[in-house]
Amino acid sequence: MATFEAQFGLEGLDLEDVQRLRAIAADGIPWPHELDEARFAEHAKPRRANEEAAGLVLEHLAKLQQENLALVFPSATKLDTPINVVSPHVAYKRFTPEGRFCVDLSNVEDQGWAPNDEFDREVAARVFGQYSDPDFLDAWRYFAAQGADVGWFWSKTDVKKGFTNLRLSYAAARVQAFEVGGFRVVPIAAHFGGSYQPYAFLVFSRLVQATARRLAPDGCAVVKTDDIITAGPSEEVANRTRKGAEHATLALFGPGRIHPLKTVEATQELEWLGWVLRSSRRLEISASAYKRRKLQYLLCVLIPEGALEAKRSALDVVCGFVQFLTLVILPARPLALFFQSMRRGKEANRNAVVRLCPSCRYALDGMRAFAAFEELLTRDARSAVDTERWYPEGATAAVETDASTSVGGGGLISGD
Repeated sequence: MATFEAQFGLEGLDLEDVQRLRAIAADGIPWPHELDEARFAEHAKPRRANEEAAGLVLEHLAKLQQENLALVFPSATKLDTPINVVSPHVAYKRFTPEGRFCVDLSNVEDQGWAPNDEFDREVAARVFGQYSDPDFLDAWRYFAAQGADVGWFWSKTDVKKGFTNLRLSYAAARVQAFEVGGFRVVPIAAHFGGSYQPYAFLVFSRLVQATARRLAPDGCAVVKTDDIITAGPSEEVANRTRKGAEHATLALFGPGRIHPLKTVEATQELEWLGWVLRSSRRLEISASAYKRRKLQYLLCVLIPEGALEAKRSALDVVCGFVQFLTLVILPARPLALFFQSMRRGKEANRNAVVRLCPSCRYALDGMRAFAAFEELLTRDARSAVDTERWYPEGATAAVETDASTSVGGGGLISGD
């Protein structure tokens, strides 16, 4: 009988990660804390902004039940084993207009317990390994270190269903139940919303990346959660590396786990995380057409030309978007600093109206110029390798994501 490592093609890979994989495969994603049932909430309010999405949540619930990914029973059912109830909601993204189902393990609007409050990075690293979720600049730096140059090819694979490919342990499932439409639901599969689940998924991501490199040593691969970017000096190498990653994904998760609509075969113009990497005639990075259109929308609808005032929420969105651009577009940095200073000290109420001074209106006009001309949002890729990360004063980190259309691709984490 084949060993566990041989069954999944894991021979010669990191032994500690293989052991973690075996544990998750056997028992599900663990909850690495002792459960305190006295804090469990019997009910949780839905997010106010997602109450209108209740119908979509019910649709997702039907899919979970159909695919045997959740236990469903009437809310009035008396259980011998207590469960903690949290809020479900739907997040919208570009390739899933129907919405992505999430649970909110951080929502404390009512008296309930927020499981994410117990999240501990040291515990997560000990149980699942160190967290590494590369952004676009991290990935490009890695490819550049491997010799990426003009003429290289890039390809992309997306792992279908993301976190739901993993199963939750009994303890983890108990703290992540939710209530909708008169039913209580205990998830069997992982989902978006839990702080530990990305760490667990990265065990699989690291093994997929290592397998792709082993099967195609002349290519290279970067894995960001469920996105797999592969590259090589020729079309054949880039595609062979991608197929190696897909082989590992199918071995670990089973058939049907590659998203065909998101697969990109070897190309010299790859769009990823809101950026486009080109390598046919020049090696350059530019903001994607989608991001430029999003920026134009923000500056035409949220804060139209000539506006004398705007809601703080609109400034928040513009500030986050400009911060996203600063990843590789250096001229956007002074504008990000300006918008951040506009927000600081204002009322915390996102609906508060902020008067736009002449300098702010001038900065907004500058952003409209960026949105109108692709050349202003393009940079030589080689020079980006040495670019230091930059955040406006008071911001400690940047968020780069394509998951939320409300932010549009970027945001800030700060204390204000």
